[in-house]
Amino acid sequence: GWSMAGVDHDTSARSGYLNVSVRPSHRSRGIGTTLLERALAHLEDSSRIQTDSGEVGRSFAERHGFRHTHTRRVSGVDPRTVDTSELDSTPTQIVSLREAGPEQVFAVDAESVLDQPSDDAIDALEYEQWLHDYWEYPDLDLDVARAAVVDGQAVAITFVTLDHDSHRALNSYTGTLRAYRGRGLARLTKLSVVRRLAELNVALVLTENDETNAPMLAINDRLGYRPIESHYSYMLDR
Repeated sequence: GWSMAGVDHDTSARSGYLNVSVRPSHRSRGIGTTLLERALAHLEDSSRIQTDSGEVGRSFAERHGFRHTHTRRVSGVDPRTVDTSELDSTPTQIVSLREAGPEQVFAVDAESVLDQPSDDAIDALEYEQWLHDYWEYPDLDLDVARAAVVDGQAVAITFVTLDHDSHRALNSYTGTLRAYRGRGLARLTKLSVVRRLAELNVALVLTENDETNAPMLAINDRLGYRPIESHYSYMLDR
């Protein structure tokens, strides 16, 4: 088993976060509890601590005082089955994140993420740290990820990480500047990502959304995403 813990510096709340994982063959031996105790000790100065869980870990989290705060739907689609012909007639310019450049992508990310459902608002993004944590993240494919451009400025973005060996991908984030919402721009960036993934013969792309995020869930439903499982957010107050 393993555990990890840290402080979320993307939020002004500076809440702690942790995760604990134990192989199924070694559960119910106290290993998870020991790992949790060590992670909590590392976060002794944090009064709020977040964790995420799948279905099998919920009872463990709740036994140790964590309360459920959010449910997120994991959905997937085979990109090769999605009709992307709308992209051939749209007047909107869609480019890769690499073409858009980090400064424009950061501007969209920093504003749009403020409205993402979460326990703590992601309101403390700093450009240099963002470059390290997100733009330079080794699994982020800057050539497959997309931005919608209006009047020379990126206004909507979709991040995607890609595993070429397994032919799988993750649409890890999509966001639009507030002034440009309601125009279908987020959907176009996601659709363009799906087209490129299909060209790369990716068989499955996953995405994860809070169950209260009705606009994004509607976009995914329209693109053919179907629910696979749920993930759960928990918070410990102490």
